[in-house]
Amino acid sequence: MSRPVFPAAGTAAVSFPSTHNGPPGGILAFDLSRRFGWALGEIGDDPTFGSVLLDEPLEAARMCAFQERVEDMIEAMQPSHVVVEGPLPWGAHTSMAVTAQQLTLDRLVRMSAWRASVPVFSIDPATVRRDILGRGWFAKGAIKIEVVRFCRRRGSRVNDHHAADACLVWLWYCRQISGVRPAAGPLFAEAVA
Repeated sequence: MSRPVFPAAGTAAVSFPSTHNGPPGGILAFDLSRRFGWALGEIGDDPTFGSVLLDEPLEAARMCAFQERVEDMIEAMQPSHVVVEGPLPWGAHTSMAVTAQQLTLDRLVRMSAWRASVPVFSIDPATVRRDILGRGWFAKGAIKIEVVRFCRRRGSRVNDHHAADACLVWLWYCRQISGVRPAAGPLFAEAVA
């Protein structure tokens, strides 16, 4: 059975695989949503990144398409690790459908990485934001702006907050592996520099 060529309709301007020119390997990070963000890179390098819209009309079709895209990315990019921004806690979403979607996308990434024998890790977004930006919680709507601003200040020309969130997760994981201590509050965060 032949799968559709990646990326399908609805991808962002920065897409896979044309922006990934480096050798296979590195850390592959995901921000999970109907438009999911991804970032790939080695520790110490700048990541390649993008976002992809899951525009299939039926939920089951979106989930299948997502899993196929993730499996294609893992196969082509051959990451050494996969890290995913974990789902928000129960009650944090506006509807049960969004909560179910987040949990399903998380499990599909885990299954795809497991099938490829790639270690997979999950981290909650508040921890990533606290450790990188110096605080975990922001006013409603403000975090998306702050994450994009942070990435652009670092030289990453992210197109949207999904790619920016994936870059932030990627950076968090690189720092964890490297032993870099987290920001000790907003005063010491890079975001305030």
